[in-house]
Amino acid sequence: MTIRVKGYVTFRTLVGERRLELREGQQLSLHNLLVCLSAEIGPAFEEQVFDPASGEVRAHVSILINGRQCTHPADRLATFLKDGDEIAIFPPIAGGSPKANAT
Repeated sequence: MTIRVKGYVTFRTLVGERRLELREGQQLSLHNLLVCLSAEIGPAFEEQVFDPASGEVRAHVSILINGRQCTHPADRLATFLKDGDEIAIFPPIAGGSPKANAT
C-alpha cells in the first residue's frame, strides 16, 4: 500500500514529497501518520504540527486527504488511510490585498 505525503509553503522544506509503503493489511490513521512523520523529520516538524501542551494537532494546520479537509473536526484525524491516498499539509495561510477589501 502506498501513501503520498506533500508539504506546502513552509512545510515544503520539512516534508517535501514522500511516499510511504505499508505492508499488506497494515492500517495507519492520519494522526499516526503525523506522529511517524514527527519521529522521522524531527522537532521542527513536530513543533509546527502538534501543540506541546495538549499533544493535539494545532488548529491552524490544514491537512487534506485527497483534497478534502480532514483536520477539523479533530475526530477526522482517526481516519484510516487507504492505498493511493494523497496527504497534503499546509501551514496557516492568510492574505489578500487590503485594497481588495476596501469599499
